[in-house]
Amino acid sequence: MWEELKKILQERDKLGADMRAMHETARKEERSFTSDENEKWAAVSARVDELKTQEERVRKLIEDKDGIDAAINALPGDTRGSNRDDNVDDDADPEELRRSEEAMAFRALIQSRASGVSGLTPEHRAIIDRMEVRAQAVGTDGAGGYLVPEGFGDRLIETMLAFGGTAAQAFTFRTATGNDLPFPGNNDTGNAGELIAENAQVSEQDFVFTQRMLKAYMYSSKAVRVPFQLLQDSAFDIEAYLTRKLGERIGRAVAPHLAVGDGSAKPEGIVTSATAGATAAGAAALTFNDLVELEHSVDPAYRALGGCKFMFNDTTLKLLKKTADSEGRPLWLPRVGDAVPATIYGYEYATDQSMANVATGNVSVVFGRLTEYYLRLVTDTRLMRLVERYADYHQVGFMAYQRLDGKLMDTAAVKKLTHP
Repeated sequence: MWEELKKILQERDKLGADMRAMHETARKEERSFTSDENEKWAAVSARVDELKTQEERVRKLIEDKDGIDAAINALPGDTRGSNRDDNVDDDADPEELRRSEEAMAFRALIQSRASGVSGLTPEHRAIIDRMEVRAQAVGTDGAGGYLVPEGFGDRLIETMLAFGGTAAQAFTFRTATGNDLPFPGNNDTGNAGELIAENAQVSEQDFVFTQRMLKAYMYSSKAVRVPFQLLQDSAFDIEAYLTRKLGERIGRAVAPHLAVGDGSAKPEGIVTSATAGATAAGAAALTFNDLVELEHSVDPAYRALGGCKFMFNDTTLKLLKKTADSEGRPLWLPRVGDAVPATIYGYEYATDQSMANVATGNVSVVFGRLTEYYLRLVTDTRLMRLVERYADYHQVGFMAYQRLDGKLMDTAAVKKLTHP
């Protein structure tokens, strides 16, 4: 499968380079595309989309296969009585040994069919208790369940963040507790110094500071049921399965709030927080001039810092792929390898399916420094096991909790395009 993926990427990169060369030739000659070039561009663009779909499919197959192989290699037999991974050297760093022991104890907890920790060995119970004591020492206040080990929580959060374009673009940080976290803000772009005459007194212009508060809203994955047979099957990577499923569930719940949440008992979305930038010329259309107006609504000081991006949903991306600039050349250029990202009007872009389509009254595009959106994650990811609840189905339920909040800290750094 790796060889198949390599061929897909090579073809995609070659087509991307050909498209960029065609675009550059037309730009240098200061002309629009010919009819033949337009036909070729459309055909090659369609092929690039096909390759993207194939790439995603093959990567998913590789991920699933790697997870099974890792489980077989890491779990050659029944490991429920083992305190840590046999692959970890006895002379390893104490922190690495601790993480290994906690991962093995947590794996045994997941595979257990008994309530609580009653089905674990005394050694594993002691390790689980030690994890909870350490969590309480830093002031965590989760909603019951068991604190997950670092690797499990990291994979769950990674899956969760992949479900929304806003989360992937945000400045993400973690805190040990869920206490309210105030952030000072200041927008001084409208103020300037002054030229003064000799012996003249200077004027005063104080900074006006604002405060943005990040809270810790609780999200649940809902219950995911796993049959007893799979829990006892050492060839089934139960940890990979749970991190993917629970992370996807929480990700689907979080993504709309990070994009368009109203901030009432939930995160305030980037679209909600962004300042009005431009109004589209049409209620149901998106043009090159609309993007130009939106671009220049962001203060040049922010644009000079670099990192400005567009963000919209996939339907809008499809529309923009078919849109040309004032010279008749496509706005969209494909990626070439890892070094040259895909762009719209020369800027990188992100997609978030929670954003609205192009339509009357909707905000279809935002532009600016998307990293000014702060995503706060509380580190105490919790997992609950529901043994008795599904016992008559010969299943165990698992439910994850994650606390987080998000806000755009500098509302002038991101502007939005609204349709009339």
